Amino acid sequence: MTDPGKLVVSSTEPEMLKGIADVVSTEPEKFGVDFMWHGSEGKLWGVQRKTVNDLLQSLFDGRIQMELQQMSAVDYPFLIIEGTIRPTTDGMILKDYGPDMSVEQWRSLTLSIDLLFNVRVYPVATVTDTINTIKSFVAWSMKEEHSSLLRRPAMKSTWGTADSRDYLVWLLQSVPGVGYKTAETVITALGTSPYRMRVTRDDLLEIEGVGPKTADAIIAAVQAPTPKRKRRRKQ
Repeated sequence: MTDPGKLVVSSTEPEMLKGIADVVSTEPEKFGVDFMWHGSEGKLWGVQRKTVNDLLQSLFDGRIQMELQQMSAVDYPFLIIEGTIRPTTDGMILKDYGPDMSVEQWRSLTLSIDLLFNVRVYPVATVTDTINTIKSFVAWSMKEEHSSLLRRPAMKSTWGTADSRDYLVWLLQSVPGVGYKTAETVITALGTSPYRMRVTRDDLLEIEGVGPKTADAIIAAVQAPTPKRKRRRKQ
């Protein structure tokens, strides 16, 4: 096993691509790829690079079928297709060599590679794009955590608190059978959220990782402050 993040590039690749390698070796070819490295968790990443013409030719000589089988030993396999297809007016792909193929057959081919072999197909335009893509893959694989898409964006308004009427209407629709109209009617009638926290702020602060700011935000999301009633003056 190579050190995490160390990029091994096949010795058969052009000099421009070998220029990004930490190691140049024939080892990637054993896995049906041209580029390979281990990510931060020790998982093996592999990228097979083919130009459009080379992919078509590899269908004819059987190379791609063999390589896809070999790539089953890679934890995260990718196929970078470099270049663009050039369809004719009758829907066929212009090429320098390889078998005849229609645009529809091309779509079917890439879908089969993705779904049947679990190899992620990644189209790029140029060899420079290939280089930048592989560098991005390596950088991503070395991150310890990927959670940006799992987090809600930070609030930029009152949305997300019980002071926002639209938010309360949205929140109430999480109840099965409650649609927009019903939720709006309930909020209008009550003038606030029907939800109430069953725990106190102190209860929340006892939870590891929950600080005062988070505790206050959780409470504010479902429970608006109770308005103080004005005392009537004795007459």
